[in-house]
Amino acid sequence: MANKLTRREVMLNGMIKKGKKNILEVGHKNYRITDELAKRIRIKNLLLGFETVVLTFIYLFSIEKYRDMSFKGMDKYFMEGLNKTFVFLFLVAAGFIITSLMLLPKDIDNHVKELDS
Repeated sequence: MANKLTRREVMLNGMIKKGKKNILEVGHKNYRITDELAKRIRIKNLLLGFETVVLTFIYLFSIEKYRDMSFKGMDKYFMEGLNKTFVFLFLVAAGFIITSLMLLPKDIDNHVKELDS
């Protein structure tokens, strides 16, 4: 394998093929992965989905008071809503990065083997 697979590539571009639990597709290349890595990727995906749903509900309930306001004199409320939106986006991105880094092993090369295309 001339080009080593990195944790960042798996985190951003890795996708387990449907129906084949130990085949990971990264870009146009396929890799056979260990059962442990497949389990970790599934747990990561479930946690990311759960985190996104929880943060979305918290965000929706926190901006509820801004829904039915007129646009006149809304400068203060607009900035509050905008701040909450940026905090939400930051938390979703931070949750993705932290969860992925915690669950994916550093030595990803020991868990994958490139398949012939």
